Amino acid sequence: MNLSIIIPTKDMSGHLPALWESLVRSGLASRAREVIVVNDGSTDETRDVLDRLARSDAHARLRPLHLERNVGRFHARLLGAEAATSENLLFLDTRLELPSNFGEALERAAATHRSIVGSVDIDTRRNTFCLYWDRSHRAIFRKHFKAAHKPISLTVDNFDEYLKGTTVFYCPTFRSIFSAK
Repeated sequence: MNLSIIIPTKDMSGHLPALWESLVRSGLASRAREVIVVNDGSTDETRDVLDRLARSDAHARLRPLHLERNVGRFHARLLGAEAATSENLLFLDTRLELPSNFGEALERAAATHRSIVGSVDIDTRRNTFCLYWDRSHRAIFRKHFKAAHKPISLTVDNFDEYLKGTTVFYCPTFRSIFSAK
């Protein structure tokens, strides 16, 4: 796949090794040209953890992008997208654990859908906050969760009806959109 994965992170050093393992186990890391983790001005050990993971990455796909100050997750995503070298982008969150078949499923979906938004299943047994988050979002974004069992194609008409940004979001780069015309 011609794919760059963009992951903004701030003070999440404890989650990064599990995220990397999840990317590898899901088959996503091997399908991506690069995994750009944007360290958004972290004050914990995020820089050291990312640099250590990058050195241990046998295929040199992990590219940490360290920002000296916090610019916010949306700007961090933009900076990651600007640094990407692939035609397609996949935005993920730091605290995700991907299913083992995610890479294959994304590749199949991307073959027929230009943009994809995915939702994250929350383990509601973990604590009350997880239960609250799951139930409130399922109520607010009913249409999204009703359609979440299959790939969702985003259009100008339906863009505001679906979750984006803090879950899973796949899209072409601006470069690839304008070069295709």
